[in-house]
Amino acid sequence: MMDSIPIGVETILLLAFSFYFLYERTKDTTTLFIYNTYQFWIVLGIVLYLAGSFFIYIFCNYLSPAEVRKYWVVTNFFSILRTLFFAIAIVYNSKPPRNNTLVTDFELTYLN
Repeated sequence: MMDSIPIGVETILLLAFSFYFLYERTKDTTTLFIYNTYQFWIVLGIVLYLAGSFFIYIFCNYLSPAEVRKYWVVTNFFSILRTLFFAIAIVYNSKPPRNNTLVTDFELTYLN
């Protein structure tokens, strides 16, 4: 037996906070593309896992064990997807930062 009500409430709260975080990151202009940050991939993995396994956790008390095993494949798929997105986040976090220094006109005059 699982406590489906607390799991549902926690999932809804985490999804709301995750969407708010993604909304704030889209308003931030320090990065050109949001998917170039590791935070995006972590939050996306969490959101997809929680959204994909939400209903199986809610209804697991009302389903027979055979039905739970039948639908548990969906939860496993979203767990694999979450792990894949976490791996992408680790790759993005391990890249060294790029130095995007702008060359001024003063520095260009000494190139001749």
